[in-house]
Amino acid sequence: MDDDRLRWGDLGAPGSQMGVGEPPFGYRIQVPPGWKVLRSGEQMAADVEKACTTTPGWSNLDPAHQVSLRQLLTSVATQAALAGAALTAVDAGYDRETRELLMGSLTLAWVRTAPIEADTALAEIMAEGGREVRQFPGAHSVAVLSAGVSDTGRPMIEGTGSTAYTIQAYVPTPGTTWMAMVTGTTPQERMAPLMEKAAERMARTLVLAQREGDEPGGEERTG
Repeated sequence: MDDDRLRWGDLGAPGSQMGVGEPPFGYRIQVPPGWKVLRSGEQMAADVEKACTTTPGWSNLDPAHQVSLRQLLTSVATQAALAGAALTAVDAGYDRETRELLMGSLTLAWVRTAPIEADTALAEIMAEGGREVRQFPGAHSVAVLSAGVSDTGRPMIEGTGSTAYTIQAYVPTPGTTWMAMVTGTTPQERMAPLMEKAAERMARTLVLAQREGDEPGGEERTG
């Protein structure tokens, strides 16, 4: 490990001193089939309403749970935007047998790692501390996936407790100082394996734009 990597700890955690932002190159990424993108600003309310009404089992939810889901999705989209996410997507469902509301979120954020190149070795360092860490192939590089559990301090969904199951995929962009981070979060332990698959699937679709005229930060949000 070279001197630059030894200094990573002194530079601050991702999103702290290093900074979250938009890279100066174009890229495309796909959310998994069935996931709904939640845009920020004036489009958020319409996206949240569409995500709610197209949720399987929506009509079986009582009014209180419908309000709760709207508030939850609005909060997820708002907090992700404030944290600098470039893309937020959600998936929700209703288990008729247990009467449980199931929910997960996916976000894409870009971390500027300068002066360190965003490569697989750095991705492994950023993933340290995860309960499970493994590599997987991306479109342009070997990416690193980390799974962990944290306490949010309050339940995301009534009855789930305050535990959050989080999957983070660190995707290097070779030759640059920008690391893509795809984060999947769910409050339900039984949903964690599905979130891991969804986060990895989304991360695998990330490709850098090669054509002239591609706008920086362009996302393909189809399933």
